[in-house]
This record gives sequence, C-alpha cells and structure tokens, in this order.
Amino acid sequence: MCCSKVKAFYGTMIFTSVSVLCFLVWLRSEGGVFLSHNWCYLQTSEENRRREQFCINVDLKFEAYEEVCRCHNPVSISAIAQPLADSQLEMTPLAIIGTNRANSLFRTLRALFSADGANSSLITVFLDGVFNEPTLVAQLFNVKIQYNSIDLITPDKISKVASRDKRAQLLKERIDTHYKLSLSKLFASFPDADQAIILEDDLQVSPDFFSYFNQTIELLYEDASIYCISAWNDFSYQGSSQDPSLLYRVDTMPGLGWMLTRSLYEELAPKWPDSSEPLTWDGWIREPQQRKGRECIIPDVCRTYHFTSGVHINEYQQKRYFITHSFNAHTRYYQLQTDNLTKDAYEEMMVDLIRYVANFGFSLLLLLDFYCFTQCFFVLHIEVYWTFY
Repeated sequence: MCCSKVKAFYGTMIFTSVSVLCFLVWLRSEGGVFLSHNWCYLQTSEENRRREQFCINVDLKFEAYEEVCRCHNPVSISAIAQPLADSQLEMTPLAIIGTNRANSLFRTLRALFSADGANSSLITVFLDGVFNEPTLVAQLFNVKIQYNSIDLITPDKISKVASRDKRAQLLKERIDTHYKLSLSKLFASFPDADQAIILEDDLQVSPDFFSYFNQTIELLYEDASIYCISAWNDFSYQGSSQDPSLLYRVDTMPGLGWMLTRSLYEELAPKWPDSSEPLTWDGWIREPQQRKGRECIIPDVCRTYHFTSGVHINEYQQKRYFITHSFNAHTRYYQLQTDNLTKDAYEEMMVDLIRYVANFGFSLLLLLDFYCFTQCFFVLHIEVYWTFY
C-alpha cells in the first residue's frame, strides 16, 4: 500500500514535470509571451539583453510590443534594410522630437529601422521630460536619448491655468522651447554635420525615406533659394498624387519630416520665437521675415505618414485630412526628377507648362464651340424638318 502511494506520488511528479517541460518547449517553438532571457534565448547577445530589459518593464497589451517580446521569431530591433548606394547622409543626424507617447515613438522607430539607409548611431530621441516608457523604447532600438528640462512650463502647471487662451499660449511656448533645445543639442552633438533631418514621434516614414533625402540633399547647396527639403506635401491626396518620382518647389515649409542646414538654424536660432510671438515655431518659420523669398522642395507622393492625433491635431482632423494623404508605403527606390529644381530652371519649366496648358485650353474651347455649333445646327435642322413636313 505504501509502495503504491509512493509510486503514485512520483508518477504525478513526473507527469507534472513533463507537462511543464512540454509547455516550455511549446512556448519557445510556437511563440508564447516573453518570460525571461533564460527561457527565450539560448545565446546571449547585446540585442537580446535590450529586448529583455524592455519586455519585462512594459505593458504587453500593445500589440506591437508583443511582436517584439514573443519567444519565437520576434520582430527585429536592429536596422533590417540595406545601406544606401553612394550615400551622402553618413554625417546627417536625425532628431525625433517627442514627448510621453511611447507607442507612437515605437511605431516611428520601427518604420525608420525598416527604411534603407537607417543608421541607429545617427538617431537621437529628444523628450520634453524624463518619461520611463519612451526611454525604454529608445533603449530597445539602441538610439541616443536626450531630455529637455522645461521646468517653468510643465504640463501640470499648464493644466492648472484657468484661461483657455493662456493654456494654449503656455503650451505653444513649451513646444517652441522643446524644438529649439533639441535642434541646438543635435548640432552640438554632431559638430561635423552640415545638415540634419527632423522628425516627430507621430510620423511613419516610407521605405525610401532616406533615399529621398539622399537624392535631394545637393539641392540645398546648389541653390541658395532653397531652404529646406520636406518629405511631406500638404496637397498630396490618394486620388490626385500618384508619381513618386515627381518633385515641386513651394513657398512654404511643410515640415513633417524635413531637412535643414546648420547655417539656416544658426540664422534662425538667435530670433527663435518666445512668449511675445503669437505663432508657433513652424508658423513663424514660414513668415516672410524668415523665409526671405526662399522655397522648399516637396514630393508629389508623401514620404511620411501622420498616424495619430496630438496637441494641435484632433481625431476629426486626423481622419478627414491626414488619412486621405498619399504615402509611398512599399517601394524602396525611385529615381527622383531633380534636374529642373533650381530656381531659374523650375520657373522656366512652369512658364512652358502654363503656356502649353493655355494653348491646349484654347484648342479645347475651339472644339467645344464647334461641338456646340453642330449640336445647335442639328437641333435647328430637326425643328425645321418637323415644321415643314
């Protein structure tokens, strides 16, 4: 009897152990939730260390986090795309201007690391405060992170202001300060960089994002009348913009993924907007006093996608405006049409285009007149026929 109980006990223990072992094997082979470095990975690596540090400290309810933290075939957290051929961006740093939006920052970084030419050593995330989860996201992707301390205008202080207009003004001052500190630190951190790319933590980039800037960067130095290259086009809609190789010059600064030179920032920094300026930094930079007749290069099809609402964009605006924009979501390379983008060549091309359209329009009017004449003659002929016959 005693031996039977002992056998039953050990049998139960063996069955339980085998069950646990089978579960762990399934967990590793089929993709369960991340448990720990020891369970999920047989080989230690710096990437797995970053992955573990992230996965044990964040809420895995966000679906994209689960894809990174699963044991079987997790999503890569390193640059998975190809380097650019003949790259001119080796010394071009990229700033992501962010705040306490970890999920958005994750999506932005993941898209960046999927774009050909991505280089984590050139990417810096700038946060307007010390936030735990966005910091973990930046560390996961092994990019630099810097914090801008804006203690005089904290979100808590802004929320306690009774006047709506005053709250909006304080928020504007906070954002303006955040941008200036970020750009100043970026160029200071990369003293040999002559230009930089600016993103925000609510933008997804296209697979050819870096290729786009690589092909247009020379325009910043060939033509003094160009003061920025933007990956965004305000009027690029899915039904009207379909040529990813086509570029335009515009007399504004669209932002939303753009490149500027160090010399332009050094020109703007001393007069950067403060509390006395009613416009936000991006509205201010479009003013004639800052633009000085200069223009920006933009694409026909956007290379960035604004994917969420924020401080200045509500959900209605996001759905009605941004979702309907065109976006090159798949193709990794297009040969851009950069030949006619210097000031004189572009204006000559525009004059020729207007002349062609005018001539075509005149011809079309003649055809319409002829069509109307024949139709009127036919109707008159029928009326005469029925009158006399």
